[in-house]
Amino acid sequence: MVTVLGGLAEFERHLILSRTAEGRTRAQANGVRFGRKPSLTAYQRAEALRRRAAGETLTSTAIRGEPYDDC
Repeated sequence: MVTVLGGLAEFERHLILSRTAEGRTRAQANGVRFGRKPSLTAYQRAEALRRRAAGETLTSTAIRGEPYDDC
């Protein structure tokens, strides 16, 4: 009896996983973006990359507040 219930639970879990995978695929096809939102704006990212290319250290780039004051 327990074996039958375990088999049914495993089958149901498989159905749930396949339905959610289909939903994720459909959402991605419709342009939905997954994951965490970017913490920096495009300007902030470009400014940080410019500073790094100019030779600033990672620490000074992160601490300097001018473009990051609004965060």
